[in-house]
Amino acid sequence: MRKAINISALVLLIWLIVDALHIPEALISFLLVGEIPGSKTNLSPTLMLAIMTTAAGIVLFEVASHRYSGVRRFRQQILSFIFNKPQKTASTKS
Repeated sequence: MRKAINISALVLLIWLIVDALHIPEALISFLLVGEIPGSKTNLSPTLMLAIMTTAAGIVLFEVASHRYSGVRRFRQQILSFIFNKPQKTASTKS
């Protein structure tokens, strides 16, 4: 019971800090209008559509990779290609 009270108090404290910094309002105005937080600059609707489509695609791909083994293998191939690029050694030079 003590752990639950501590976790609840921590969550409440974090929420109060986040609310005092007006982070929820900034996030909502970025998502709905494209207003960059800290300025009055708005992004174009086309750019916001591209950002949201990319974010939704990444989320759906991650959910599918955890659900289906074929997508998981494809994800591992992509990640190994990105992060494990073969290094050129001195012996391969002519």
